[in-house]
Amino acid sequence: MRVISLQPSGDLTLSTDAVKPSPRPNHILVRVRAFAVNRQDLKIGPSVKDAGVECVGSVEDAGGVKGLRVGATVAVLSFGEGGLWKDYCLVPAKCVIPLQVSPATPGSPLDPATWAKLAAIPLTFLTAFGILDNLDLRKHDRLLIRGGTSSIGLTIASVAKALGAVVATTTRDPTKAPNLSENGADFVILEREGGIKDDVRMMFASKETFTSTDELSTPALSTTRINDSAGADKCVDLLGVNTVQDSLLALKGPGGICCLAGSLGGSGSTSFNPIKDIPSGVYLTTFAVDRVDMGKVPLQEIVDRVLERGEYRLNLDRIFGLEDLDKVKDYVEGNKARGKVVVVLPNEL
Repeated sequence: MRVISLQPSGDLTLSTDAVKPSPRPNHILVRVRAFAVNRQDLKIGPSVKDAGVECVGSVEDAGGVKGLRVGATVAVLSFGEGGLWKDYCLVPAKCVIPLQVSPATPGSPLDPATWAKLAAIPLTFLTAFGILDNLDLRKHDRLLIRGGTSSIGLTIASVAKALGAVVATTTRDPTKAPNLSENGADFVILEREGGIKDDVRMMFASKETFTSTDELSTPALSTTRINDSAGADKCVDLLGVNTVQDSLLALKGPGGICCLAGSLGGSGSTSFNPIKDIPSGVYLTTFAVDRVDMGKVPLQEIVDRVLERGEYRLNLDRIFGLEDLDKVKDYVEGNKARGKVVVVLPNEL
């Protein structure tokens, strides 16, 4: 069978002489039909590794697991080991999520276009929903997204708009601003040296003054408090530790919440000091998708909302074939993608 490996040099190589895995109890053998290409998939190590942390396909052998049948459509997420970019993968049952997906033609197998759309959903939407849940996003919340042109950023914006939030998103590239607006962003902010906190606080400007007195309305005991609600209510920072301080300062106080959920801007170096740099009354949290309990993930509902009802925009940017592996790598690492990048495997083995 075919297996895609990532070399220490960063090159993707395709071998065709790998042995198909043998079924095992409580493991699912999946015929892989399509997979998404994420930046983390292309991170090199000191040795050769089989690439890929997510894919979609059909069950070849259910390993005795109840509720799964041969031929069933599934999504696979394997954060610990990866190695899903191959014709067949054998994974623990906990890594597999069964799905019901309607084919383009009733009664027919899923076609390549449907497999491609399905492959663009699992990791991105699970991450988006997890982040917004951490932020407790509510209707009318003012949400700032740092790193908005990434597939995660685009998906967060789409879901947040469906929830009724007001969305401001950022980009370093002015040419990508129209795509962000089409995706639902109410405001697009250009990232620049010195940060964007002032831009955000001017965009979401509001201050409220409260006067309180004692029960006798004694002037000497009256107090006036200014609640500085200028700034975003919530923020998703996908760029990393080098921008998180600026993101925190772009939030309203008290009550603003920032979720640090990526490092698209590079790890770099920072002198960030939580005690000094988190404003009083503002909160910082994090999110890592590999900590999500797959058994509690409503992926079927998400798939229905994307593919059946069109409630969330599917940011599928480009579909490649196995013959285009070098192009895939250059496209993703060259920041050319404006959404999810997917590879569809041919039917022929």
